[in-house]
Amino acid sequence: MLDSVQQYVRGLIDGLVIPVTGIPPLTAWITPPVLEEADGPRAYVWGGRVRGGRQTAPRGPGMKRFPWSVDVYLTYLDTPDDALASEPFPKVIDTVLRTFMATTMPLWIDANGVPVGPNAGSSTDTQIQAIGESFDLEYPPERLPATMRMVWYSARIALDVLEVVQA
Repeated sequence: MLDSVQQYVRGLIDGLVIPVTGIPPLTAWITPPVLEEADGPRAYVWGGRVRGGRQTAPRGPGMKRFPWSVDVYLTYLDTPDDALASEPFPKVIDTVLRTFMATTMPLWIDANGVPVGPNAGSSTDTQIQAIGESFDLEYPPERLPATMRMVWYSARIALDVLEVVQA
C-alpha cells in the first residue's frame, strides 16, 4: 500500500525526459542519498497522508479506498547564462504533471509498485483508480546559493492517488 504507491509514483517519473536541450532526464528517489550531484532535475516522492475507508458494503470481503496524498518535491540547479531566456524549470514541472495526467487508469500494481496490467495477478495486488485527477502545486521563487552563481529551483506537487485494496 504505502510502499507500493510510492514506488509506483517514483517509477512513473524516474528517467523522465525533459523536452529542453541540455537538461538530462529526471532522477527520482523515495529516500534521497545522503550526498548527490545536482547535475539535473530531481524528484523526491513522499506519500504520507491517507484517510482510508470502505468502498462497498456489506461487511466481509470488499474493497477499501485509500485516497493518498503523495508529495513530489522537484528541484533543479541551473547556471543561467542568458537573463532573457525562459527558465527551464516550469517545463520540468509541466512534464511531470503531464505524465501523471496521461497515465492509464485503472491499473493494477503489485506489492513493489510495478504495474501488472488491467487484471490482478495475485492477492497482494492493488488497483490504482486515479492519479493526477487533482493536485496542488507550490512553486516558490528561486533561490541563489551563496557560494555559486547558480539558481536553485524547487516545487512541491501534492498529488492525489486513489488506491483500492481487496480486504
